[in-house]
Amino acid sequence: MWGDTVFVTSPDAEKNLNLIAVNRADGKVRWTKQISTGDINKGKGNMASPSPVTDGKTVWALFGNGDIAAVDFAGKVLWQRRLGEEYGRFSIN
Repeated sequence: MWGDTVFVTSPDAEKNLNLIAVNRADGKVRWTKQISTGDINKGKGNMASPSPVTDGKTVWALFGNGDIAAVDFAGKVLWQRRLGEEYGRFSIN
């Protein structure tokens, strides 16, 4: 959360992995940005279980499959990487 915006990660019905910006005051979604695909459940978690973080300018989202992205507060992807492809398979523990 930063100011009046709450950032969350969540899979959708098509198993896409999304970063979502929500208005804190009324709960309305400001924007949704698909970062990755391929959600799977692992115990009580899923590939969107890690929480996004922010410094007030950029939001970073890491997913359980190793996909990571930096997004600005308007929802524009600044960069993306697939760490699972670069360093090997990720695992949710």
